[in-house]
Amino acid sequence: MPQELVVITGASSGIGRAIARAFAAEGNPLLLISRHIAPLPELAGKAARYAQADVADYAQVEAAIRAAEREHGETGCLVNNAGYADARNFLEVEAADFAREIAVDLIGVMNCTKAVIGNMSRRGSGTIINISSVSDRKTAPVAVGYTASKYAVRAFSESLASEPMLIAAALITVYIVLGVLYESYIHPVTILSTLPSAGVGALLALMVCRSEFSIIALIGVILLIGIVKKNAIMMIDFALEAERDEHMSPLEAIHRASLLRFRPIMMTTLAALLGALPLALGSGTGSELRRPLGISIVGGLLISQILTLYTTPVIYLYMTRLGAWLGRLVHARPAPKVAAP
Repeated sequence: MPQELVVITGASSGIGRAIARAFAAEGNPLLLISRHIAPLPELAGKAARYAQADVADYAQVEAAIRAAEREHGETGCLVNNAGYADARNFLEVEAADFAREIAVDLIGVMNCTKAVIGNMSRRGSGTIINISSVSDRKTAPVAVGYTASKYAVRAFSESLASEPMLIAAALITVYIVLGVLYESYIHPVTILSTLPSAGVGALLALMVCRSEFSIIALIGVILLIGIVKKNAIMMIDFALEAERDEHMSPLEAIHRASLLRFRPIMMTTLAALLGALPLALGSGTGSELRRPLGISIVGGLLISQILTLYTTPVIYLYMTRLGAWLGRLVHARPAPKVAAP
């Protein structure tokens, strides 16, 4: 990844030191974060920036990364390597020592990830490497805090990696349910076409409010899948019924559906939007956990409400024409010839 900023924690020795050398050889600008700064002589004269910071302190980590990004551009790769282990027996370890292990080995990973993942999500690229240990799979009577934190780091990494699969599973489930409901392969796509605008609205709202795309924000996006598609369902369900029972053309049916369903669509959307406003605007204890959920729901509903009232009828007409064309194509195929016995 030439010319992209690489942030490496725990770079003063061991694995971190070796990783820094490897990236420096590729010509990448580096930010090396460590509690004890020991500049690498072989990196002298190269684009290597050193920052003495405690990864357990988010303010220190963010300040170091933002300073490096102003000089070299946004972070392209983060290597979470910083670690601390107390090798004493569990009975000899004090609570403060145990908490320190968790703070460095787990909270440090979360802090550094939080500092870069927002920009990575916005531009749709970036790599985060969490250095773990065999201790996350095999336990021992010593270094209990280290083992527990490394197990948590592995679970944290797996949960971030599974986010796209979670969204894809939700979309596939919705498509199957809608396909069974309407007995069609085409119109579930029409209904799902409302979702991109909701996702874009949620991301824009998070960016405007300077809130990261966290797990809580992801839950808000998944909730939007259920809330936003009801706009299209209300219109398309009425249009299909009008075509079937009143023998209307697709254009007449969707036009009538848009007029008659406008009021209930607005009522249900406003009810959901106003219900999420307290989450987005609230303050106090725990507000930092609730705000991304409210912001993503409000932003997604606002943008999707504005766009889908116009786009859904258009997509419905095009999908109806596509279905008719595919039907003619299937029925126009010549029947297979059967040889006479």
